[in-house]
Amino acid sequence: MGIIRTFISHSHDDKPRVHEILRRVAPYGARPWIDDQDLRGQAGGSLRELIPSAIADPSCRSLSLFLSAASVKSPWVLDEVGAALALIPDGWRIIPIALDAVKDLVLPPILETALRKRGNGFDTIYLDPTRATFAADYAGAVLHAGGATEAEDVVLHLGHRDPLWRSNLPAPWRQLPAVDLRLQYPVGNADFSPTEAEWAEIRDGFAFLRRCLRGVQTLHVTGRAPLGAAVIAGRTWDRGTGTVIEGWNGNERDGEIWTGAGALADDDWTPSSGTWLPARTEGNLFAGATKLTVAFLRRADQEPATRAWNASRSPEPPLLLVRCPERISTADEATAVLNQALGVFSWVRRACLQVKEIDLVLGMPLALDALLAHHLRQLGTIHFYDQVIPPSGPAYRLAISWS
Repeated sequence: MGIIRTFISHSHDDKPRVHEILRRVAPYGARPWIDDQDLRGQAGGSLRELIPSAIADPSCRSLSLFLSAASVKSPWVLDEVGAALALIPDGWRIIPIALDAVKDLVLPPILETALRKRGNGFDTIYLDPTRATFAADYAGAVLHAGGATEAEDVVLHLGHRDPLWRSNLPAPWRQLPAVDLRLQYPVGNADFSPTEAEWAEIRDGFAFLRRCLRGVQTLHVTGRAPLGAAVIAGRTWDRGTGTVIEGWNGNERDGEIWTGAGALADDDWTPSSGTWLPARTEGNLFAGATKLTVAFLRRADQEPATRAWNASRSPEPPLLLVRCPERISTADEATAVLNQALGVFSWVRRACLQVKEIDLVLGMPLALDALLAHHLRQLGTIHFYDQVIPPSGPAYRLAISWS
């Protein structure tokens, strides 16, 4: 199966409008197959051979037909629709998007067939990009055609910081339906730090997927993204949903699956006794402060920026600096670190009864961030701050809050 894609059939004249739509739906997981991206490196091949083979590719289960005054006259569009019509009996779907009012278009017979004309109207529902629900409706149609909405096992590929559009899924998950999440269409940015508005888009995308992936029992998380994206994934499908989360750590050997199933807080953890996660406090935790900053950092050089950011707020919250291992080499080590990380919050609950809010900074591997967020429930209000890549903005930017 792999990444679920939809073949984009449009007129070159409509490219600016189409690209803007594809940017809007990228956070929802609608991954396009589009010639100027997916045919790179195939110079010398015949378009008339390459395009039908792309339409028939197993990862493409739909064709997005962008209807406009220009596209209904395009020979390429008509050929692409003809190739897609031949696949309809095998479960293919044609998804029409009305760039121009359909009632004003003169449709050739093959497009009337695609829209199933009956008398003066059409049986096929087409999508209107001006509607408030368009992004969710469009992405939902793409993911449904790809088999994700009813699947029990689904991969989330977080590609927000991946500068390459082509997603490389871990080998154990390549046969599962996979949803590719982006913001900056058509490519990512390795130095990307979302703005506040873009964090809202990321959150909206995950909220949509929570509704759309209604059959999911196990969610597999991989990719390259701001760590906040993994936290939002873990929080969206927290342990109260009944969904199991697995994370992929690709930093060791051939990669490894980390799971939070059976995770249990290490209730013996204290700042001075943590074996995997030693910690120290700065400021008086027991002087009545109702807010606490908890920072999980892997390197000593991350501490000055964290202290400066924490000191810039008024009033300055006490700070709990937790030192994480620079490398976590095995799944067993990941489980031990996860249990002690949960133990950190168990200790805060016991030792700092007056604390009602936690400002959380995580610097662990993406896979572990998703697993930790999956298990953080009923701890009061938590504000998660994602690190901002220098030199843009303050050291951390709010990604998500929950109670």
